[in-house]
Amino acid sequence: VDNFAPHTINVFPYQDTYKIFLSEIFEAQVKIIDEIGNAVNGARIDCYSNDFSQTVNTGKDGFAKLTSSKNVKSQSISIFHPNFVRCSTTWDFDTKNSPVKTIILLEGKEVRGEVKFKDKSIEGAKVFLIKKIHNFERSTQLYTDQKGKYSFSHLDIEEADYFIQASYLGNGTATSPKFKLLDKTTEINLDLKEESILLVRVVDKNDLPISNQNVTLNCNSIGCEWQQK
Repeated sequence: VDNFAPHTINVFPYQDTYKIFLSEIFEAQVKIIDEIGNAVNGARIDCYSNDFSQTVNTGKDGFAKLTSSKNVKSQSISIFHPNFVRCSTTWDFDTKNSPVKTIILLEGKEVRGEVKFKDKSIEGAKVFLIKKIHNFERSTQLYTDQKGKYSFSHLDIEEADYFIQASYLGNGTATSPKFKLLDKTTEINLDLKEESILLVRVVDKNDLPISNQNVTLNCNSIGCEWQQK
């Protein structure tokens, strides 16, 4: 029905009369651009409130038409595009004073590098980007390409500590020092270190084993020492 929001109902075979309440709507437009003002084509826009939701895509001009129920004062909007950081915002629809809302998508930041083992690039190494905020960790995983390269792109600009951790079966592991996303691109190269297994047997002066002992192994560039507690 023109000027009213679409409404879906469930039809039952034993019922032949339905009462349907339609919500009057109005239209507004969203314009999606990048950081230098270029229109963003193909951005998906999810717009929703308590009783009204829709999904639309921007065209080549960066515009998308949204509709809203007139009894909804604001809408939550999420914008997704593979080349940009996800954006979430709210908008009080006002077709009279503000018929177009412009939203700028950020390209975000990138962490990239190379994983090697004994000066040889490793294809298929598992790489984790670990983000730590207030003692909570969140990780993203990918694998290195044929040249041992990896790239985490379109990262959100958030104050956090980051780590890169890499591993490859049979070739050991490596973890970077913590860093922050201060520059547009951060390069972290990792050299895998072979894993070693150290077996420690704790005994008394009569060479009898002692159970339930804590053993601490301290390692540096010179060697390792252990301490019994």
